[in-house]
Amino acid sequence: MVMGSVLAGCLAGERATSGECPEGETCSSATPDGLYFRGTTIAGVLFGGLGPELTAVGGTQVIGIEDEASQPFTLPFEATASGALAISAVSGTEVTVEGILSGETYLRIAEPRTQLLYDRILVGAQPLELLELAPPIPEVVVAGTAVAFAAGDADIAIALYGPADEAGARRRLVDTSMTVDPAAGTVTAWDTVRIEDAAPGIYPINVTAADRTAITLEAEIVAAPTSLAAHPGTPTRLVVEREELVCFSPLANGKHVVGLAYSYSVDVGSVLPFGNCASVKAFAAGPLTLTATAGGVSTTVTFDAGPGSGARSPQRTRWNPVGPGDRAR
Repeated sequence: MVMGSVLAGCLAGERATSGECPEGETCSSATPDGLYFRGTTIAGVLFGGLGPELTAVGGTQVIGIEDEASQPFTLPFEATASGALAISAVSGTEVTVEGILSGETYLRIAEPRTQLLYDRILVGAQPLELLELAPPIPEVVVAGTAVAFAAGDADIAIALYGPADEAGARRRLVDTSMTVDPAAGTVTAWDTVRIEDAAPGIYPINVTAADRTAITLEAEIVAAPTSLAAHPGTPTRLVVEREELVCFSPLANGKHVVGLAYSYSVDVGSVLPFGNCASVKAFAAGPLTLTATAGGVSTTVTFDAGPGSGARSPQRTRWNPVGPGDRAR
């Protein structure tokens, strides 16, 4: 079953960005302010993505065309692309592109007869190398940690990843032609399944994406986490009046449990929640204790606050669309 795409963040085309006609092009006078390109929403990515993300080779992505007022573009147009992507369909103000090979190319929107450029944007494709289950909303998960889902109404994202870079990180990919067949629940978006009143257990989800053969992903539903832990790399010292981001993982069977509400408190200073992370700030030198709670379990982290200007401690975490290390299924 394939659901229609929902469009996410917008990126300005080259004319909209620079205010000038790109070198080597002859531009239409009808769009002096250029165009904007809206990509397909990716579940679990901040803002759903910041414009057209990478398309999986063998897969598709729907890109919406908008004017400078963020309204659907109303003039007749012709869409062209070559090399890494091809145009597979145009419907109204939406263009469907298909990933052909790894690389980048321009999606060009032009006057139908004259080919004068309205605007263009650089888009890309990568081969699909990894499929896994992921949080449906942005959540920081320790690299290499699988996810489970809290019992109840569980939303489950299916994440597509391209090749790993030198640091082991992978980019999220889009394939709106992906077919998803869950053993239970319903498909609510091209990359999301919802299981209502899910009891603890294993729920198979059959997925066929891009040029890959069908695979079965197993979503584990758990009653509750058994522990809550601060992420590796969490600092033990704070610099007074400087915010530090601290993230937590609720764990069950060694997996990060998704779908929980978080609360935080500090004995002194301030704390600002961001999902499974919190921004902590000390107002004066001395100890500061942060308490985090999720799924009925709590943990505390105690910091020593003092003066200083050193760099923040690195967090060995990932925030989508950066993906996991070099694991393959």
